[in-house]
Amino acid sequence: CERTGRRVPVDCLSQCAVTRLKVLSHLLEKSSTGRNVLRDRIVVCEVSGRRVGDDEVERSAVSGTVAVRSMFKRCWKTGALLLPEESAVSDLSGVVVRKDLLAASDKPPHRLGLPGEFATCDATGRRLLRDELDLSAVSACRVDRDLLRPSAKSGRRALAEEMVICAESGVELLPDESARCELTDRRVDKTLVRPSDVSGTVVLSSLLVVCPITQMHVLAHEMERCAVTGTIAVASALESCSATGVRALRSEMIRCNGSGVWVLRSESGTSDYSGKRVDRRLLVRSEIAPDRQGLSEEVGTCEVTGRVGLLDELARSDVSGRLVDRGLLRRSAASEAVALPGELITCAESGAELLPT
Repeated sequence: CERTGRRVPVDCLSQCAVTRLKVLSHLLEKSSTGRNVLRDRIVVCEVSGRRVGDDEVERSAVSGTVAVRSMFKRCWKTGALLLPEESAVSDLSGVVVRKDLLAASDKPPHRLGLPGEFATCDATGRRLLRDELDLSAVSACRVDRDLLRPSAKSGRRALAEEMVICAESGVELLPDESARCELTDRRVDKTLVRPSDVSGTVVLSSLLVVCPITQMHVLAHEMERCAVTGTIAVASALESCSATGVRALRSEMIRCNGSGVWVLRSESGTSDYSGKRVDRRLLVRSEIAPDRQGLSEEVGTCEVTGRVGLLDELARSDVSGRLVDRGLLRRSAASEAVALPGELITCAESGAELLPT
C-alpha cells in the first residue's frame, strides 16, 4: 500500500483517482461522481453539498466559494472563474462576465452591457447600449432608435423635427427627398416637381402645361397666342412679323430671302425674276409688264422710255450698249445681234435691216 506501506494481497488494493496511488481499498471513498478517492482528498462542494475529489473543484474568484468545476463560468473580460450567481451575460455581445462589470441601459427594460458597449443619445443625453441607438439620416446624430421615424419614400430614418411633410400627400419625407415649388412656395415630394423647359423654374408638375408645337413643359405665363391660328404655344415657337408686328407661329410665316426677317405669309411675295419668297415691301413692280415684280437688284430702267422693268425684260443694244426694253430692239438680218431701230441700216439692194458694221 502506497499510503501505509503495508504489504497486502494485490486484490486488497485500489487506485486513488486523484493521486493515482495504489492503496488499501478501505482507505478510499466513492465520490458523488463515482470515482474512488482517498478520504483526505475528498472535498464538499459548497453549492451542491456533493462530495468529490479535490481535482474536480475550483474556487470562485469573487466569493472564494469552492464548487464543482462544471458549475463555474469563465469571465470573458478577466478570465476569472465565476459561479452562476456571480456572473451575467451582456445583452449586446452575449459574453459572460462578472456581474459587477456590467451596467444597465437608461432605457427600459434596462438591458445590461459592458462599459465599452454604451454610447450617449445625442437627443436625450441618456446612456444606452449601442444596438439601442442609430444614426439620423439627416444630421448623422446618434440617437435612441425609438426616436427615429421612417421616410414614407425610402424608409430612411430621422428625428421627427428633421422630417418634412409633403404639402401634397401629407407624408413624412427626408429633406433631400423633397423640393420647394417656386410658384406656391410649398415643400413637396421632389418627384412631384419638375423645372419649366423655358425658364428652369421648379414647380409642381400639375402647374405645367404642354406646348402643342414643341411638346415643352412650361408655365402658363410662358405661353403666347398665335394671332393667325389662335393656337397657344411657347413664346419661342412664335416670331414677330417685321411688317405688321403681329406675333404668329413660324409655320404661318416665312423668312424673307432678301433681308432675313420674318413676315406673315400674307405680307410676303415672290420675285418673278428669281423666285425668291420675300417681304412684299421689297418688291418693285415692272412698268413694262405690270403683272410682274422683283427685288430692287433685279430691275433696271429703260434708257429710251424711262420705264422700270425686270432684268429679263431688258436687254442691251449691240450697237450702242444702251439698256432698253426688249420690245424696242430689232434683230439684224445678218446675225443674232440686236439694236434699236434708229441704230440699224437698211440695205439698198435687199431692204434688210443690218448693223452698221
